[in-house]
Amino acid sequence: MRTVAVAIGLDPDDAVARLLPEPTPRRGIPVASLKRWLGAFSLLVVVLASGYLAVRVVTSWTPTDVISPDLRPRLRRDPVRELAEARGLIPPRPGAASIDAGADATRDESPETSAPPADPSP
Repeated sequence: MRTVAVAIGLDPDDAVARLLPEPTPRRGIPVASLKRWLGAFSLLVVVLASGYLAVRVVTSWTPTDVISPDLRPRLRRDPVRELAEARGLIPPRPGAASIDAGADATRDESPETSAPPADPSP
């Protein structure tokens, strides 16, 4: 073949290359592409997991007094329950202060104010 290609003035290597069959494309996913995607996915998982753990560590180490009062949970009082407990209609909850206990704590118990005022009429 090369001899004929040289005789008619063609490049012998080009003539031989034209006689060879075309390479068939590979079917499926190339291994290099698969490795690249697997590496990118594992990197993404590692970054997300370390970010999640960093947030969990920072929030667990933050003292509660550093958090602003707007972010603290608000505890609502139940005035109906407190009134029922003060009147003795339901048993008081353990650890809960009654309405009267809060009023007694603010009242001044000095002898001058605890006695009723003297009646000026005879």
